[in-house]
Amino acid sequence: IQQMLVRTHELGVSDFAIVRQFEEEFSHFQADDFKLLRLMHDIASKRGEQKFLLMMQNNTELRPTGGYVGNAGILTIKDGEVPQFYLSDTDYLDDEIDIMNKYSDREIVKPRRLDQREEKDYINPPEPLVRFFPEYKWRFGDANWSPSFSQTAVNSEKLYNITFSQNEEEDVVFDGVIAFNPELVIDWLKILGGVQIQLADGVEFTAESFDDTPQNLYPGDRINGQVITEKTYIVDAIAQQVRDKFTGASFGLLLDMVSTLRHNVQDNNLMFYFNDPQMQAKLTQYGWDSELKPNRYDYLYVVDSNISRLRIDHMVPRLIDYQVEDVNNTYVATLKLSYNFNLDKEKTEGLFNEKIGDYTTYTRVYVPEGSSMINYDGVEDVDTFNELGKSVLGVFITVKPNTEKTVTLTYVLPFIKNEAGYELVMQKQPGNEFAALRVSLPMPENAEQFLPAKPQINETDNIAVWQMIFDEDQTFVMNKK
Repeated sequence: IQQMLVRTHELGVSDFAIVRQFEEEFSHFQADDFKLLRLMHDIASKRGEQKFLLMMQNNTELRPTGGYVGNAGILTIKDGEVPQFYLSDTDYLDDEIDIMNKYSDREIVKPRRLDQREEKDYINPPEPLVRFFPEYKWRFGDANWSPSFSQTAVNSEKLYNITFSQNEEEDVVFDGVIAFNPELVIDWLKILGGVQIQLADGVEFTAESFDDTPQNLYPGDRINGQVITEKTYIVDAIAQQVRDKFTGASFGLLLDMVSTLRHNVQDNNLMFYFNDPQMQAKLTQYGWDSELKPNRYDYLYVVDSNISRLRIDHMVPRLIDYQVEDVNNTYVATLKLSYNFNLDKEKTEGLFNEKIGDYTTYTRVYVPEGSSMINYDGVEDVDTFNELGKSVLGVFITVKPNTEKTVTLTYVLPFIKNEAGYELVMQKQPGNEFAALRVSLPMPENAEQFLPAKPQINETDNIAVWQMIFDEDQTFVMNKK
């Protein structure tokens, strides 16, 4: 109890009766839960008004930080209260101005043609998008092209203002960016229970059904016996109901919500960026800045970017097969990326107005800086460049429905054999819940310590092999005792 009192006193919630009443709930808190409470307290206790750009990412159309930004809005916090909060469909913002105005005390400027602001306001789109889409102008929905969330956040703020304001005087000055994937909403619905909206009286949106919930209802759609007569955006209505349930939740339920938030932050299903350097430094201190990790030795980060304009990543399970060989005291890495486009016609019937086409991703592979490409197979060409402190291999990969495609990249790692051991840091892409992993590494002589424990040992080739579902960041270590 005394330890909880000390910690909660720092957070400004040191009421003894509350802490004693919820002693059991607090006892389940992890150290990182208190870190998240501290972060939330720092945000809520700031005087005046703060504005955060909200981005809901759809991971069935994978992008570097989680998925296509299909929904966006503004969260306003004023003296610890939330007077304004909305989401809107980024693809049809002209149709959704009424929703935006509903939760705002000022008129929201309609999206305007891109030629209404001066050319100097534009920012150059990513080169691969220009290469794939001729005459492409960077859309807000594609803002999260960088796997560095701080870069994505800065670009998102700029693109939001270029898209929605007529001139620089009307630009929104943001305090930061908050991005989240559907997994966060699903976890909240598990705790809060289902929600209902006025349009769909009697229909409950639950954790089990949210994945299949469309952003919009279209003329001719039926819901609870009603025939929809005009296109209707429903995500914001669901979000407002979740917000109402959250604000009316019991203290014990709120503690559960904190643990759920912490879990999603650690899994990169919830990402923050602050324009305040001190707040951003705290994120980095906690390891929650969603940046590429530093590496002392080997490193691998596979980042898929679905540019098919189709939300089908859940139909494309993939295997990341990484092998390292000792070739004359030099380490040669072979990475095989296999994509199996398993098109289930029954599940996709009615989801698209046109025939589902190929699955295409521009995939970047981040490896230790100084690595050198020596061979590739399965693609026409490989882009090689450096960014974010890593060497990068970039490839366009196209997979036809009901086929499998494997791309092989072979490169020399920039360090020589280490007799003492081996270490590999592998990052999981936010939102990519569709990958399995196979890692094969050369064992140092007399290796006895392994992380993760108990790999398969091939004594003939002197290698250790791990196989697993790739659902979190992994660090592979082999050492002598």
